[in-house]
Amino acid sequence: MGTSLGLDLGLSLLEAGDNEVLWESSLGSPEAVTSQLTGSGAAMMNPAGDMTLPAVSEKVLANASSKEELGQQLANKAPVTRYTIKRKGPNLEVHAKVNPDTVVLVIMAAVWLALLMKVINEYRDRFVDEPGQSFPPNTGLEMLPMLPEEHRYARRDSGFQAQRRSKSPARGLRTRRTSLPGGRVSTSTDVVDPPSATGRRSIGRNTQVAPSAGSASRNYPMTNDDYEIVGGGERMGRGHLTDHADGSDTTTADPENYTPQTQVFNEGGRNHGVRGLRSNGGTYSENDRYPPTPQRTNDGTAVPSRIGFQTVSSSGARSTYDIPNNATDYGSSRSMAQLNTHAAPHSTMEPPVVDEPRVSRFIAWLLLFGIATVAMIWALL
Repeated sequence: MGTSLGLDLGLSLLEAGDNEVLWESSLGSPEAVTSQLTGSGAAMMNPAGDMTLPAVSEKVLANASSKEELGQQLANKAPVTRYTIKRKGPNLEVHAKVNPDTVVLVIMAAVWLALLMKVINEYRDRFVDEPGQSFPPNTGLEMLPMLPEEHRYARRDSGFQAQRRSKSPARGLRTRRTSLPGGRVSTSTDVVDPPSATGRRSIGRNTQVAPSAGSASRNYPMTNDDYEIVGGGERMGRGHLTDHADGSDTTTADPENYTPQTQVFNEGGRNHGVRGLRSNGGTYSENDRYPPTPQRTNDGTAVPSRIGFQTVSSSGARSTYDIPNNATDYGSSRSMAQLNTHAAPHSTMEPPVVDEPRVSRFIAWLLLFGIATVAMIWALL
């Protein structure tokens, strides 16, 4: 390497421009050497005569008195440092740059790739507002009904706005806030489902419980036969989303206030759970989950395969259950003990809520990715 370096430095210095690189070691080659010192700086070489060098600062290089000796030292060092020789006015400068070792480079590359994937996911994770599907800002989280998959709520000053992923198909989402006797409310979400008798399919409903049973009529909008699964299957119960005791004549007569529920749960554990709230108040919620091709009742209503059920007392105590919506898997008992066998994590009934604005978070990740990219380029140069 000493010979090569000598030839390179033998170029006509008169033709070399200021700051022009005359020689540079290659990263990873035997010439890319480890600096013997910790500081930074440059060794100044006098280009006159036989290129004899003055003493070189040990902050940059090993002590070298000539270009040949310098070249030999460069060739004998470990390949972890890059040297650059530049023309600087009447002199030559030798710059030493210690490069990151392999472990550091691997870590930097891993961080860079992780940030790249995060930026890509943030870009893809764009949600679009479902027009008009929102709840007021004073809506408690326990009163936000569940949403279909690939949906979430965006928390804004104007309220909770329902959104869906930009790539997911629109399903005709509808959110509703219904006034009940005594100043109470229920909230609900449903989607378009043409085969159903109502043309819609329930996703979830939350209801503030009444302190005592109401006096609404029992004018059911469907018969028991209507709620039998097609082909002579299980006869499902007419499961109220807002209970008869908490609703009004309007909710009782509304076919969209019902979903097919296995009778042993509908008339057993569910009643126990709701009645436990009446003395002190609270809310109860349901989350209807369907397979890709759900079973249907004789009137065309889709049958949920599982039902998330939750009660929240006025003190905030929660009980959450994951209900298999068939008599075989639920169990034969209508007791509270049978309901408790289906206890589930509270997350089963927590709709996703994110704080706006989303754009600022995307920009922040993009900025971090830019910083990581600059750091990678700097490390490799």
